Amino acid sequence: MTATWFFKSRGPHANEDYTWHAAGAGDRASADEIIERGYRERPCFALVDDERPGMLLFHDQRHRLVLLVTGLIPADRPVDYRQRPIRVSLLGIASREDEPACRGLVAVAVQALRDEVNANLPIRYGTGAAGEGFEVDATAWPELVASAAEHLSARAETSADPEKSYIGPDTEEYRLKIAEKLAALYLRTGPQMLDGRIVVLRTDVLDKTEIGHLRPWRTLSSITDRQYALNPPQPGLFGLTGAVTGAAKVVKTTVEVVESIRRPRLLLGLFGALVLIGGAIAVVVAIANGQ
Repeated sequence: MTATWFFKSRGPHANEDYTWHAAGAGDRASADEIIERGYRERPCFALVDDERPGMLLFHDQRHRLVLLVTGLIPADRPVDYRQRPIRVSLLGIASREDEPACRGLVAVAVQALRDEVNANLPIRYGTGAAGEGFEVDATAWPELVASAAEHLSARAETSADPEKSYIGPDTEEYRLKIAEKLAALYLRTGPQMLDGRIVVLRTDVLDKTEIGHLRPWRTLSSITDRQYALNPPQPGLFGLTGAVTGAAKVVKTTVEVVESIRRPRLLLGLFGALVLIGGAIAVVVAIANGQ
């Protein structure tokens, strides 16, 4: 088995639009389906802008490793009928069980972070009889992927903690740093790396809160000019807050009832209920402190 690759671009004529072409075997409908299904039912193009440089490397719900790179510009800088640069989006899909295919996918991601993919895009424009359309060289691309995979280990550093998530600025320096980290992570963990999560996200369409909820392993974004950690949620703390708030409401209601009741037996029963509530709060606090 090998990875399946698609390129999305357009020809130069006015009546042409951006469409997916496979580099070899592949159905463009499956590319559209993967983009629309996205990550946990969030479409890929809701997470990255297809008109600007971006990246989304993640595991989908079908146990596949998916790579989407957007905003690529071919080396010969083709333009459309309005003299606008023609862009390219790159989509790769590999089964998590296929180690060579996953390795090639990660190697291309590393190259994209190092800005080495633009010069090697296997696309020719204006190949139709009237100078329309574009074609993907299905022979050249597998050779480029194999070469990238072969050199993956030469670029890896030794430190890449899979447990810590960070966001940093979308600068050339930080992209180079993440490229090395990604290579090291793959060589350390293999295709199983961060199963079920976003591995790398390069975007300028999400704010800090949205990125925090997604918590990718590494994020590059123009919303920050420094690196900082994306800390995991603290369910214990939220549970404690809810318990205390709920208990406070019960106590308030009980006090109001006590003030309106004068019979000693009922008062004694309500006092016992308050003691039980206090004990429950103490247990929740003890559990939270022990986390």
